[in-house]
Parts: sequence; C-alpha cells; structure tokens
Amino acid sequence: MIKNILLLTVTIILTLFALEAVVRIFGLAPRTEEISGEGLVFSDNPNLRYTLKPGGVLASYETSIDINEDGYRGPLYPRRRNHDNRVRILCLGDSIALGLYLEDDETFPRQLEERLNREKLFGKEWEVLNFGVPGYNTINEIELLTEKGLAYRPDLVILQYCYNDHSNKSDLDTRLRGPLVKHHRLIGMLMNPVMRLLTRSKLFLFAAVRIKSLKVDLESERKWWIPKEYVYDGDFFVTGLARFKELSREHGFRPLLVIFPYFEQKDSFSHYSWNYDRVMGQCREAGVKYINLLDHLVRDYGSRKPYPDFHLDKVHPTGYGNRVAADIIFNYLKEHYHE
Repeated sequence: MIKNILLLTVTIILTLFALEAVVRIFGLAPRTEEISGEGLVFSDNPNLRYTLKPGGVLASYETSIDINEDGYRGPLYPRRRNHDNRVRILCLGDSIALGLYLEDDETFPRQLEERLNREKLFGKEWEVLNFGVPGYNTINEIELLTEKGLAYRPDLVILQYCYNDHSNKSDLDTRLRGPLVKHHRLIGMLMNPVMRLLTRSKLFLFAAVRIKSLKVDLESERKWWIPKEYVYDGDFFVTGLARFKELSREHGFRPLLVIFPYFEQKDSFSHYSWNYDRVMGQCREAGVKYINLLDHLVRDYGSRKPYPDFHLDKVHPTGYGNRVAADIIFNYLKEHYHE
C-alpha cells in the first residue's frame, strides 16, 4: 500500500515536471505580468487589486524596472519636503507613464524633471514622481493617489490618459483576478511569501489562462460570488476624473490630464480624435485642465519626413516620444502653471 502511494506520488511529480518543461520549451505560457512575485503583488484594496512591489524588479522584455522601497519607479523622495522652494509633481498612469519598455531616464516623468531643473523654471527646484502601474485604469490610478500619493503632498498631479482607460484593460486584472477572487484560498496562497513560488510555474499560468481552468463566467456569476466592491459600474474614466477633481479641492494640488494618442498606423499620427474630443469635454465639465498631445504632434511634427520615431507600438512612445511629451508638458507649465 505504502509502495503504491509512493509510486503514485513520484509519478505525479515527474509528470508535473515534464509538463512544466514542455510549457517552457514551447513557450505555451501566456505573456502576462507576474501575478505576485518580484514586480507585482496583490492588494486587498479592490480599487487597486495589485500594486508594484516595494523594492522589487518588474521584468519588461529586455528592460528591468527597479521599484524603490516605497513602491514606485525612480528615485526615492522623502514624504516631507525640506523647503518651500521645491515644487513636487506626481504622475499617475499605466504602462505609458511607467515606461514599461524604457530605461528610467527615457520616461516622460524623468525627462520632464530634468528639463524643469535644467531651465530652473520660475527659479524653483522640481521633483517628479512616477506612480505609473502597468494595466491600471483611471479608478485604480486615483485610488493609488488616495492610498499612497497624497502622503507626498504634491503641488501638481498629472493624470496620464490612454484610450482604453474607460474599462478594465490589464491581462492580470481581467484574465486572472476575477477567477482568483472566487478562489479566495488560492489568493491567500499567492500572498504568502513561501507559497508565492507557485506563480513562477509556467505550467500554472498555462493552466490558469490558456486552458482557462480558473476561468468563470463573470457576467453570469459575478452577482453570486464577487463582492460588490470588486465590480466597477459605468465609465471608469468619468468616475475617476470626478474623484480626481474632488481630491484636488480637498488637498490643494493642481490636477492636469495629459491625453496620450493612440497610433492606428505605424507611420502616421492617429485620427482617433473623436474619442479625445469626448474626453476633453468631460474634463471641461469636471473643471480639470488638460493637454491633448495629438494636437501638438499633428501641428509640430505631422509634416516631418521621415516620420519621427515617436512610438514603439500603438500606445507606448519611444524614449524620443517621451521626450516630446515632456517638452509639451514643460511648455504648458511655463505658460499656465501660475494661472
């Protein structure tokens, strides 16, 4: 009896190792961000769902993104400022603001900080904090501001907009988080530092996503088992924007929305303007200032030949594209910051 149990155990272990090897060799696992490992961790806050891991490293293709001990990208700034001559900007956003495929000095928050200090705008010292998190929507971003960002007492908060901010967009959020909410015991395992090793298994990710062993029908079952606070209703951007304005009044910072364009073609600027017109109208209704980068790009770069190396894909700018965005934001602040 004992021999049979041992034989069965060994057979199961060897089979799992073999399947793990097959999944890795043939690249069958989904290319999702880590569920909860070196770069991302689950959050008990349903409006965050996950965050960058303090002190962790987020692997992004050939780039490794270092996360500081307070859980955001870039230098670690003290929460209390030393003197009044310093202006602090906090940037919220998704993988665009984070600079998912870029080195830190290529991101628009870092390039904006460099130019502000190089030109000593208004005779001030400037700090720009990068609170971008991949896959976040506007509700997540504003919640991160509430939970963590406000403690840094920002003077200006830049909210980076992407065309898909109106709903869930993260692989982690839409493909894994919902099913894992149902399997609450598994969430507990994944948040345990020892059991978190499970998330390093490509076989686990393959089973969870590709063959949908953890997938459930969210629409038919969510009212039965998903806690109400995990279900967002309506337009996420409109909801988040209203809260953004409310927080600006409560805490005295200036809110600014920066609309990043969606590039429909590789060698031309986007004509996705109908959506940006709607977003700008929503900003006017909420009383939030905005910059539509597309207007500036078409005006200043649209006729350039060859086409400028502005974007890596349909949503992520190159380091050069981030520099252009930083310059546009700089010029806006130079003209409008004291209004």
